[in-house]
Amino acid sequence: MADFQAMVKTELIGKDLLATVQKMNGATCYAIMPRELNDDSGLGLDEAMKQIAEFVQGITKSEKPPFQVEDIQEALKAFVDISKVTLVLRQAYLFVKKHSEEAKKEKNITEYAFNIAVILDDGEFEPQEGSLFKVKELSFAVWSCNRQLILDSMDIVDLSDIDKAIENAAALAEKRKEAALAIPQKQEEKAETAKAAEEEQEK
Repeated sequence: MADFQAMVKTELIGKDLLATVQKMNGATCYAIMPRELNDDSGLGLDEAMKQIAEFVQGITKSEKPPFQVEDIQEALKAFVDISKVTLVLRQAYLFVKKHSEEAKKEKNITEYAFNIAVILDDGEFEPQEGSLFKVKELSFAVWSCNRQLILDSMDIVDLSDIDKAIENAAALAEKRKEAALAIPQKQEEKAETAKAAEEEQEK
């Protein structure tokens, strides 16, 4: 039987996302890959987290939500007044593989990761009493996957293994340094190519 794939435009926290649904070998796969999401349209904390929880729960058909909104509220309260924020989706990743009833021995897969920026509605972040940090920018991630490439693309440093986290953070910093150095070189190469094309036209 031939494989089948459909592309579906969907929305999450005010952002358009392109989802792929593919049937293959008795399994149905759902995927959303990381992409650039530049505009700052967003939602309040409660509604944004509710949408993400319902989004993941609806696709996975799980009886329980993937996380508790209350836990995220408590974590953010240490940094900001959560009644005055808008959440903006910066990156999204989802991969779900569900096998048919005939393939019960095969393990279903559910992976997701979301990187979300916290935008203060009325200007600068006010330091919360007892906070260890002065907040300049605030974002957070919700994830359930261990794909290092995805974690890196969303600036997630998993502290469950601190030695590995330090190693990965150092490697990521080095990659960014190399990328920053490569940008002027690419611009120079582009300028040289354009100049060569102009000279060729003049001939």
